[in-house]
Amino acid sequence: MHLHSSCVDGMDGILTVENFDTSLAEGLMLLTPFAADATDELTVNFVKKYNEKYGETPNQFAADAYDAVYIIKAAYREGRRYTCKQRIEICDAVKGAMVQIEASGLTSSKMTWSGIR
Repeated sequence: MHLHSSCVDGMDGILTVENFDTSLAEGLMLLTPFAADATDELTVNFVKKYNEKYGETPNQFAADAYDAVYIIKAAYREGRRYTCKQRIEICDAVKGAMVQIEASGLTSSKMTWSGIR
């Protein structure tokens, strides 16, 4: 099975998977919100620290996880303005805060959410 002229995301790093038949990726166009060779300060610092810690270049999924942690932190901070006595109230406050925040990270300079499903 060969993939021809397909556009995908979520395949970042596939060529480095041990024993992956690289011919399966011929003609594949990778779309990704993160490029480790970008020259902006945030990416350069992230790639440097990631490489120092793990000995490899980060891919999209590492950047996604990095951004997600800071997004949740921002939503938590926004949600703290509510009085929360129980864990479920904290979760509800964070969920509500997600539609109030705007985040900037490695994968996008402007991330917003219109609702939680």
